[in-house]
Amino acid sequence: MELPHHHCVCETVLKSRDNGRIWDHELVSAVMSIAGDGVGDTRWKVPGVLDWGSMVYNPHVDVSSETTTLYASDRDVFLFLVDDTHPIEAGKLPNGEPDLFFRGFYAWNSEVGSKTLGIATFYLRAVCMNRNLWVRHGGAIN
Repeated sequence: MELPHHHCVCETVLKSRDNGRIWDHELVSAVMSIAGDGVGDTRWKVPGVLDWGSMVYNPHVDVSSETTTLYASDRDVFLFLVDDTHPIEAGKLPNGEPDLFFRGFYAWNSEVGSKTLGIATFYLRAVCMNRNLWVRHGGAIN
């Protein structure tokens, strides 16, 4: 399958071969096969935090219940990971500093039918402590 080539958030929905149920643990296992535990053992990890006072993004934040982007409940699962230690320079800011972006994706599923399996990919500038995403186009994704 080829994903669309966009600079903004795009969503692609996937189904199993027989249109059957996809278990949440299957999504988690698939993501872990490329992202490990999400704590930096691969390029993909739980994102760091933007300090609004200094406007400095810190990719090295300990994962805790306040900083996690890995969520699961009795109804669904939502996983949000980034490659924020390998920035992409997209140009220069007005002050001459590099304009940096990071790759990111999120995936979701509900084995009880509240939503279908899906994935979205994007380029982002930073992640706030409240886990809003600041993307290349479109501002915050809430």
